[in-house]
Formats: sequence, C-alpha cells, structure tokens
Amino acid sequence: MFIHSTFLNVVGSHTDTDVRTFVQKLQNMLPRNSLLAIGFLCFSFSLPAQVAVSLDKMNVLYPGIENLMTVVSTDIPDSNLLLIPSIGKIHRSGLGHYGWTICHRDTNFATLTVRDLQGDSVVRILTYRVNRIPEPTPYLGGKNKSSVMGNGVYCGVSGGLGLVFNNFDYPIKGGGIVSFDLHYIPKGQDGVVKRNSGPRWNSEVQDQISKAKPGDEYHFYNIAYRCGCDPMVRYLSEELNYKIK
Repeated sequence: MFIHSTFLNVVGSHTDTDVRTFVQKLQNMLPRNSLLAIGFLCFSFSLPAQVAVSLDKMNVLYPGIENLMTVVSTDIPDSNLLLIPSIGKIHRSGLGHYGWTICHRDTNFATLTVRDLQGDSVVRILTYRVNRIPEPTPYLGGKNKSSVMGNGVYCGVSGGLGLVFNNFDYPIKGGGIVSFDLHYIPKGQDGVVKRNSGPRWNSEVQDQISKAKPGDEYHFYNIAYRCGCDPMVRYLSEELNYKIK
C-alpha cells in the first residue's frame, strides 16, 4: 500500500526530475528483486508534448504587418495545434508556418497560447514584446533628401513624397504618407503655406512646385504617416528642406 500511494503522488508530474526522484525513492525502499517493477513504472510514465515556436525574422512583434512564425512539434500533428493570440489574429499559411497580424497596438506585450486540440490541453504559453515599427525616412520623390538642387532637377522630381523603412526586414503593405505641409518661400518674398493630403502633390502644391527658381526655398514638414494596417497616425520627427540654385 505504501508503494502504491507513492506512485499516485508523483504520477501526475511531468518532468524528468520527478521521474528520477520517484525511482530513487523506490530503490531506497524496495529489495533488489523488485527493481523490475521500477522499470515498468518508468516506461508507463508519459512526458509532456514538446512544441517549439519561433518568430522568423525578428525577436519581437510589430503592429501593422504580418509577423511570420514557425511552429514545430514532434508529438502533435500540425492540424491538431491551435494558436490563440491575446491580441491580433493568426492564420496558418502552410505546414508549420503562421502569420500573426496586429493592427491595433494598445499594449507592450502579447501572449500566445498553444493548445493541443486532440488532447484538449494547453501545451505552451509564450510572451512576446510588441514594439513600434522604427520611424521611416522621408524622401522627395522617394529618393531625394534635403539638399540644394537646380530648379530643373527639382521640378522634374516625381510628384510627391515617399517613405523608406531602413533596416527593417518585413514588407509593409498599406499605410504611407497621410498628409504634409509645404512652406514655399520665393526669393525676396513672403512665404506661402499649403496643406497636402496623401503622398502626391495636390493642384495647389503642384502650382507652387512649378514656380521653382534660383533662390527659392521649399520646406516640407508636419509629415503624417501610417504603417500597414495600424490605424494610428504618427508624425515624422524629420523634415525635408530644399533650396533652389
């Protein structure tokens, strides 16, 4: 009866340490000819399923994009795994491959619960940091930074502003420039401020651009943008300034 009771106390545990501790107790209590029973008990002891989860490109989650993930298990078929995020949505893109999309960031952390559908049990709970996508860099026509340039070059630049996300591996779909202000200062005259919605020049801004001549200045500021499916509008800390030579 004492042996049976000891077995019941540890059989619900799920670590190798518990198994070794249990075997050591039996070795200390039983005579040598009972060691065969110990082997049988250890063989019938079940260890927990092993599941590995990894983010493919970054070690954190970013809102506004699809964060790619890989999930591998040697014990549970992929079809029996259920991934439950605390925020956002997860979809399966292939065997062992998933995409986690967070469009609205209201926390700095997110948890992922992995369930075994067949066993109706929680296999793992993981916590990830949620970071803002690094601020992009604005460019005139998608390639020109603040500088001094000839009026022919300036007027010939593609009609709008663009953003470049430097040192960021994930593609960003959607979002972009929401609006900006243009301060046009003709040489020796008072400046004119025009508001533009979207990345491309509206008719009023285009009219100011076409007036470019040596000595004029163009300042683009209050550049608002969004990242992917994240609805939050942010403002760049950087401005674009050009002087026509």
